[in-house]
Amino acid sequence: VLDLWHWNDARLQPQQRLEAARDRGRAWTAVYTLADRRWVRLGNDSLSRVVVSDDGRTALALRDLPYAVSQMWGEGGADVLVLDARTGRRTVVATRVPGAAQLSPSGRWVTWFADGRWRAYDVRGARTVDLTGALKGVDFSQADTWDTPSVPPAWGSAGWSDGERSFLVY
Repeated sequence: VLDLWHWNDARLQPQQRLEAARDRGRAWTAVYTLADRRWVRLGNDSLSRVVVSDDGRTALALRDLPYAVSQMWGEGGADVLVLDARTGRRTVVATRVPGAAQLSPSGRWVTWFADGRWRAYDVRGARTVDLTGALKGVDFSQADTWDTPSVPPAWGSAGWSDGERSFLVY
């Protein structure tokens, strides 16, 4: 028995062996529109993590496959994409975001933390807003307590206020 491994493989052989059955049985997120009687598959091999908004019109997808090898060494990330759940059209919002992005309940906003700042993408206006860059002397990362040689993550967020007028961060 011989296991071949290539330095560019995203997962080591023992991990591939353990996850093989899961990989074969994987299901992808899809949306069925009653009015059109049509299925739109949102997830695939490269977009395995998909979250659909409460109204079913917008979805958030994270594409981490391009960074899988560097993730083994702690320097991964994910591209953040917004998907139109009715058509499947994809818009890349941000690239190589170190932490997870979040979709607001209505699907209007996508938020993420990168480079020490919280950002929000307005899906309707197709623009990105820096939420915390103007706040001088405030650190939203765990820099003071982070003891590994990697970029410290954010303390996190508490979510959205009613009506999505405010996004609360720690």
